[in-house]
Amino acid sequence: MRVVERLLRLWTEPLPPPAEAVAAFREAYTDPVSVNGVDMSVAALVERARAAQRAFADLRMELIEEIEAPGRVVIVFWQRGRHVGPLEMPLGEISPTGRRSRCE
Repeated sequence: MRVVERLLRLWTEPLPPPAEAVAAFREAYTDPVSVNGVDMSVAALVERARAAQRAFADLRMELIEEIEAPGRVVIVFWQRGRHVGPLEMPLGEISPTGRRSRCE
C-alpha cells in the first residue's frame, strides 16, 4: 500500500490507542508536519483526526492533488462526512447539524 493510501485511511478508520496512533501517523507523516503552512506535531495531528472521527459519521477522504518531490509528498484532499457530534474548533465548539459537510 502506498504512503498516501495509508495516510488517507488513518483519517477514516477508527484509531488505535494514543501511542499506537502516533506511531501509525509517523509512518506516513514527518514530525512536525506542515498543515496549511503551519507546523504541527504528529500527536496534535492524531488529536485532529480523533476530533474529526468524533464529529463526523461516514467520514471519507477525496484526494484532489498529489505532488511528489525527493523525500516529500504533498497532498490536497477534501474530507466529507455527516456532522453528528460536537466539532471542536479553535474559536469554540460547533454543535452537530446532521448535515453532510465537506472540509477543504
